[in-house]
This record gives sequence, C-alpha cells and structure tokens, in this order.
Amino acid sequence: MPSERREEAAAVTDAADVLVNTAMKDKPNKNSIRISARGLLGAAKGVAEALPAVRDIVKAVNRFITGS
Repeated sequence: MPSERREEAAAVTDAADVLVNTAMKDKPNKNSIRISARGLLGAAKGVAEALPAVRDIVKAVNRFITGS
C-alpha cells in the first residue's frame, strides 16, 4: 500500500472498531450505529481508489450490522 494511503487505511480500521463496538453494546443505539456506519463508509472512500476491495468489504460489514 502506498505510504500516503496508510493513514487513510488506519482511519478505516478505527471507524470499523467504533462501529463494531457500538453495535456490540447490550442496548445499542440505532442512531449511533447509523452514524458510525456512515463514518466507516466515508473513511473507506479515501482508500477505495487504491484498494477497491476495501469499499466492498465495508459495505458488507455495514449491511450486516445495520441491516440495510
């Protein structure tokens, strides 16, 4: 991965962690999940050009967690 994309990839990882941790709470807040999912999708757009598979993986995780 190009060095300029590493920071963007780290942002995707961080956003994914936030989404999963939010969704795994005993009583997850659906609005918080949606917001976290949007953050993950936004972060993924930054690396999608360099790594198109990232976008597809993020979309699949988003559908699984949010059901949409």
